[in-house]
Amino acid sequence: MTSNSPRSSTTLFCAVLLLALSLRLVAASLPGFHHPDEVWQYLEPAHHLAFGRWVSAWEFRDGIRTWLIPLALAGPMKLGQVIAPDTGLYLALPKLLLVLLSLSVVACATTIGLRTSPLHGLLAGGVTAVWAELVYFAPRALSEPVGMALFFIAAWLLSRPVASATPRLWLLAGAVLGLAFCARFQYAPALLVLAAWHGRRHARAWGWLVLGGLAGLAIDGAIDAAVGDHPPWRWILANFRINLLDNKSAQWGVAPAHWYLTELPATWRWATVLIVPPALLGARRQPVLLLAALVNLAAHALIPHKEYRFVLLSVALLVVLAALGTADLVRGAPGSRLSPRARVVAAGLVWVLASAQVAFLGPLKPQWQAGHALVSALQAAGAVSHACGVALYRHRAVPVFAYAFYHRDTPLYTFSVADDINAARQYSSAFNILIAPRDAPTLNDAFTLKACTSDSYCVYQRAGPCSSKVPPRHVNTPVGGP
Repeated sequence: MTSNSPRSSTTLFCAVLLLALSLRLVAASLPGFHHPDEVWQYLEPAHHLAFGRWVSAWEFRDGIRTWLIPLALAGPMKLGQVIAPDTGLYLALPKLLLVLLSLSVVACATTIGLRTSPLHGLLAGGVTAVWAELVYFAPRALSEPVGMALFFIAAWLLSRPVASATPRLWLLAGAVLGLAFCARFQYAPALLVLAAWHGRRHARAWGWLVLGGLAGLAIDGAIDAAVGDHPPWRWILANFRINLLDNKSAQWGVAPAHWYLTELPATWRWATVLIVPPALLGARRQPVLLLAALVNLAAHALIPHKEYRFVLLSVALLVVLAALGTADLVRGAPGSRLSPRARVVAAGLVWVLASAQVAFLGPLKPQWQAGHALVSALQAAGAVSHACGVALYRHRAVPVFAYAFYHRDTPLYTFSVADDINAARQYSSAFNILIAPRDAPTLNDAFTLKACTSDSYCVYQRAGPCSSKVPPRHVNTPVGGP
């Protein structure tokens, strides 16, 4: 690959983006969710902004979440309902928006690679297009992939050639950095590394970057002031105080500082060898990306509560660097009997195989169907035309309702422990749809089984209307949140 004409570069760029888009649309078509936060922190508040009803999680009652992402999703959600009522388009369009945003990672990687050679552009773009974790998280309504996408947009803007650097570009880059901070403020150290690295080239760039960053913060503040119940930016301090100082996030588990250093190889398996050494080689061309990845890992290592998705930005940066390093190895392989084209094909196949084993042989494998049973049960309940009230009876800890999937304007009730069976029977006239485990105690003979999406989620239905007798266990009763 020696041609570096604008036309060939454009063709390569479009081909890589098309591949990335195709794979991410497949991932978006799968029902379910990765983590409860995806529903109750983002999709559910977006449903509230678009349609009214919602399950109000404790994070919003305590004011530790920004409305930035929910508002961005609410527009496509409402548009989908207007275009095709009574279909799943209201959920598909927000996912499409997230998929399109995720392409910034692929676009940035391809552009950075093309500045060296078409080979570097092909491998950097192709690897990020097919890499399992990036495909999987692309349609997820979570702060990590959104913050990551904005990081890469800022990285692309700031890595432009010095000759094309203008105050307008720095201002725009600063605004994107500010929005990335609001989407995922835990990325602040990595964002600062990116800004400082590129800002050192021009002393006067800092003023524009700071001004742009304040503009990004102002956008978030205006959104919170318009739709939130708490003062703008209060959520940042409240989140820091509740989850870090008060250590409330530790309720969901803690891990030692070195946890990510063991979890990443456990997820990548043999692909660890394909990523780490080439990433160190690729860092010669983009040292700021390695520095940002390591700083982000270190910052999250200090937080007791750990989840793999928290370091998604570091994963993406290391994969990009590894692809650039692979291009260097392919181009400079000494004494190889393979032709240059054959070496490129071989490298591409190795990366595809590595991505496949991460997707389907490691810890990521069960995640592709995570939440499917609950989503399907809620959608089945919402499909009942005469539903006037729905109850969820559960004898073990499982996620609760979400209007984002039920999508009907009726009351929702939850009976959360085995002792609630008597209360459920007492108030059974207030609902005509019941979602319960297959082995749950029977409420009464009026409820008949319609379908089971798993042993934990079966949909029962009774004939007739709902009474005005309101159970005390409405889903929004503040008992700690979902």
